[in-house]
This record gives sequence, C-alpha cells and structure tokens, in this order.
Amino acid sequence: MMSKSLALFEDDYVSRAMIQQFIVDEQEHFNWVRQHLNLIKEIGYENYLIEMLG
Repeated sequence: MMSKSLALFEDDYVSRAMIQQFIVDEQEHFNWVRQHLNLIKEIGYENYLIEMLG
C-alpha cells in the first residue's frame, strides 16, 4: 500500500524520499520481528529471554 502511494508524490522529491525511507525502515523492522519470532519458536520463549538478557 505504501509503495502505491509513491505514485502520488512523483513531483515532490522530498516527500517521496521520506516515504521510500519509511518503507525501507518498516521492512527492516518486519524482518527483525520475523527473525526473533522464528528464534523463539526454535529455542523456546524462556531460552530466548535468557539469550536476550545476555
């Protein structure tokens, strides 16, 4: 949906750049969450918490 909104800002370079950066940031966050959820599934919640606490 956010990618589609980029078409609305073809002439507004600043807004377009901000939206593009937002999309990249959200994708990175999504990947981080997915990675940690998979880790929890593999090692269990208690072991995940121990690992995160160091």
